[in-house]
Amino acid sequence: MSKQINQYTKIRTSGTVTSDDLMDLDSTDDVGSSYESAKITVANFLTYINTNVNNIYTADGTILADRTLTANTNFTKWLGGDVAIQMADETFDYGFLVRDVSATERARLGYDQATSSGELILSSLAESNYFVAQDGRLLIGTPSISTAKVHIKGLDSSVALRVDGDNRNNVLVAGENAGGTSGYVCINTATQFSTALLTVQGNVNIANSLSFGTQAFVGNAVSMPTGYVIQIGGTTRIGEDAGTTYVDSGADHIIQFRNSANQVNAYFDNNGVAGNTRFVIYDVDNGTLERVSVGVADSGGVGYKVLRIPN
Repeated sequence: MSKQINQYTKIRTSGTVTSDDLMDLDSTDDVGSSYESAKITVANFLTYINTNVNNIYTADGTILADRTLTANTNFTKWLGGDVAIQMADETFDYGFLVRDVSATERARLGYDQATSSGELILSSLAESNYFVAQDGRLLIGTPSISTAKVHIKGLDSSVALRVDGDNRNNVLVAGENAGGTSGYVCINTATQFSTALLTVQGNVNIANSLSFGTQAFVGNAVSMPTGYVIQIGGTTRIGEDAGTTYVDSGADHIIQFRNSANQVNAYFDNNGVAGNTRFVIYDVDNGTLERVSVGVADSGGVGYKVLRIPN
């Protein structure tokens, strides 16, 4: 009489079994009416299981509880095709989540039910949700919820936006400082000039108009280093239909009027010599600049003085 399986002395394990090993089957060919012993190799038996037993690769299914896959520093590659997450309800937000070692969410790529839009959210220990792309808006830093399409806020006095070119900073926007005062904008330079809100190094081309809103065009509204100029081509108007327009030269500075060849046609200064004016004009006959002086009383008729330049 042959041995029962439990009486076999040779043992195979998961580490020693081979694909050519045989397994005992009580086989039936008539749907269970009769049986006889049969053999099958391990390889054929595994093929049968892979062909006939449903799994995630062969059929849809339902996960009944949370599952954890421990990758043990290995990676999972999805080669070809899409990975899709479809909303199953209108209540919960679903997506791909990245969590740190304490299970705190640090990144989310998913769907927001409240705005019916996709979203990308990044966070860190220093700044929660420092990058939010959602509902047609982009928030960088930690700005308050804003209706602006793009809102960038620096951390304290740090730079909020910086765009670098090959040789210099193209645009640099400094954030609010700890006191909440306004930041500043630098173009083609990383250094703010004095307390100017806008610092530009290089040429500025204004095609139509430059408006400062309701702010007065005085003080530190616009600051320029010594030796720099504002060049305006074509017809230019300073002032309005009514009111007073001021041109301030500063202490002992000179206001010059030049032609296209950079020659001085006239200038105003702070000359304080008696008998002089503070106006110097170019004399075409003499080919030089000459100061306009004041004649004696009644030299221009009773009650008037003559303005004159040297012969």
